[in-house]
Amino acid sequence: MRKTFLILTLIFLSITAISQSISKDSMILVVMKDTYMTSKVAQKIRELGSYSYLVRPFKKVQDGFSTEWTEKVFDNLNFIGDVYLYIDYDDLSKKMMAWGSFKDSSFYLEKDTLETDDWAYRFSVEILEYIASQRLVKDGTWKLLQLTFYKGVDEYPYFQDNVLYYISDRYIGNRELYIWNMNTNIKEKIPLEQSSEYFPDITPDKKFIAFQSSMFGKWDVVLYETEKKSIKRISTSSYKNAYSPYCYSDTLILFSQDETDRSSEIWIYDTVEATSHRLTYVDNMLKFLPAKYDSNKIIFSGTNLITGDTGIYVINEDKTVSPLIDTQVNETDCWSDSSGYIVYSKLIEGRYKILLYNEGQSFIKTPSIDDDCYYPTFDKDRNFIFFTVYYKDKEPDVFAVRF
Repeated sequence: MRKTFLILTLIFLSITAISQSISKDSMILVVMKDTYMTSKVAQKIRELGSYSYLVRPFKKVQDGFSTEWTEKVFDNLNFIGDVYLYIDYDDLSKKMMAWGSFKDSSFYLEKDTLETDDWAYRFSVEILEYIASQRLVKDGTWKLLQLTFYKGVDEYPYFQDNVLYYISDRYIGNRELYIWNMNTNIKEKIPLEQSSEYFPDITPDKKFIAFQSSMFGKWDVVLYETEKKSIKRISTSSYKNAYSPYCYSDTLILFSQDETDRSSEIWIYDTVEATSHRLTYVDNMLKFLPAKYDSNKIIFSGTNLITGDTGIYVINEDKTVSPLIDTQVNETDCWSDSSGYIVYSKLIEGRYKILLYNEGQSFIKTPSIDDDCYYPTFDKDRNFIFFTVYYKDKEPDVFAVRF
């Protein structure tokens, strides 16, 4: 028995080591009471978590713990894992419990149980996302962390003061702006079920959330005042589309707006004066995703309609633009926090990777991901880079890597 246990442990550790080369963490998943619903939840967790976790399932039996990859029963679970997750059910209260631990911390979650596949799926998503939120703020061991696990769309992350702002179409099929407090694991949303929202950002004083919306019948940039819960359109045209806002300061909002079929331009809106003015006048170029860089410069992602090339440009004082990061391979989706750092997405060997730029040098931050990665941002303390992974065969999720 001791020899068998040692061999299985070595096999498990070998598989874990291989998985770590593709940035997977290990999860020990234990069903403490084997019922239809606990088994259903365990199966959903394995499916939903399979991209970023190497899940090893166990069941509590009379003589110890059984698993599907050997007929042996283990007296205890002396396996090394990044996350330990236990699923249990209480017959008296009819609640399902999920608890466990990771490096230097623990978690606990319980819910009244409904015996439906949809309930099992939603509870599984909640478990995985709760673990992710706690690992983000408490676990210093992860290198790549998947934050969302819903089967639909989760994208466009922005993180400030342990709160994640992102877009999701979860459970209704329509993109809405979600606000996820990582300390409390509470998710709220701005309920705009008749329109689609994109590119959320929030002013440093948290008074306004800016985002792109279709609520006025085309693409517009709007401001949501967090205290009054009111919405105001700030894009300047009643018929031209506007996109991708960025909060330059407490009172200034950058955005992109169509001018002709051959150009879109960068604008800036003043929330105090309630006025806008145009910052660029360059034809034959589509300009998106403006951001504040290097104290007071403004950068953006631009596509040259003559060459077809996409790069990252900086706005000059005379309202012309100059390339900042522009090679023969497309660079796009730039973002900065007014520092000398820029995160962006670049096409490398057939896949878009997230890169970090500083002082003329760029470093790949997602080398192990074999899917396209877009829309990076980072937190003000420069601990994490957040981005969206667009899978080959399913809807996107939000991820994080270390800065």
